[in-house]
Amino acid sequence: MNEREETLRTLKAMIVRLGDKSSSIEDSIEDVVKQLDKEVNNFHNELVDTIVECGRALAVKSSIYATVVGLLSVRKPSFGDRVVTKTAMELSGTIEKSQYLDARSLLRFIVELTNANVISPVSLVHIFNTLLDLPLDEKYSQNTRCNKDVLVYLVLASFPWCGRIRCDLNSEPFQPVWDKLEQYFSGRSADREAPSILQSLQKSPADKEEDEDEERGEAKKEADFVVQLYEHSINHWKREKREDRLTSRTSEGFEEQLSPIEPIKLNDGHLNVSEWRVDPGNKRFYFPYLRTSFRIFSAREYASNEDGNDQQTFLQKFVLNAYMIDIINNFESNHKEAVRLLTSITNSSKLIIGPCV
Repeated sequence: MNEREETLRTLKAMIVRLGDKSSSIEDSIEDVVKQLDKEVNNFHNELVDTIVECGRALAVKSSIYATVVGLLSVRKPSFGDRVVTKTAMELSGTIEKSQYLDARSLLRFIVELTNANVISPVSLVHIFNTLLDLPLDEKYSQNTRCNKDVLVYLVLASFPWCGRIRCDLNSEPFQPVWDKLEQYFSGRSADREAPSILQSLQKSPADKEEDEDEERGEAKKEADFVVQLYEHSINHWKREKREDRLTSRTSEGFEEQLSPIEPIKLNDGHLNVSEWRVDPGNKRFYFPYLRTSFRIFSAREYASNEDGNDQQTFLQKFVLNAYMIDIINNFESNHKEAVRLLTSITNSSKLIIGPCV
């Protein structure tokens, strides 16, 4: 291995492991940014590819990687532009290939890049609207509801990571997104359909009771998860006083440094919208190993208050479950790394998953 290859290997390892240590995350980010700043001209494309891949595969740390991109963009704007272009291309590719779990992670990374002032809020609204336009398009009227739901789900699933500074979902720029969601659900069929990715990932601690009811011949209608997610999103952002935080946003600790950035505006050229589609009704999305792994965790009890009530809201549980599914999806063949990452999320959550891993 020559000197260049060794240097690149060290830089990649530094990026991948960022945020894993218990030391101050702010100090760790600043140290990594200083090192990358020295080498970004020598390894521009390689570093872009590594950070975008980390934003996808290590979605639990997407806020950290978005902050790194933002701080590097202050020094080298072309780096941020390249990361955004690459991420948008990858998002389009995963949607085109129906790789929706990866699409969910990449869309979350785009949200975090918006929080870090790398992407303009107007561009984020444009992406949300583009995703919602497809299920509302009349030419897809014959497609099954569950396949349309996936695209709507991608938008709703990214909401918990929207920060108040630049991505306040209750602000005027985001109203068209809520209008499209209302339009979709007002005309959406309530009939149950064959299992889709949504039904595969929505299993809850009540599954055991439901299965027992089915064995007794008392089958209950499966909860409509995408409607639940929509309704709880409305309650959280449009009706309630939002004092609680659903996710942590590393970029807020660097607001002063990130404010000088001129945010990038995305367009259809970045997104390659012409290749996006709603899959035909004869195609469903099954992830059996994910379903099995998810049930292991959903069977655990959530921490409760003294009165026995859950301490987590629906959306807080959704965030934790999303993190777990992302980890299992990307590290299904690397059990050691999966255990390490799953254990790490317990440090900032109240989920009891220690005995499982």
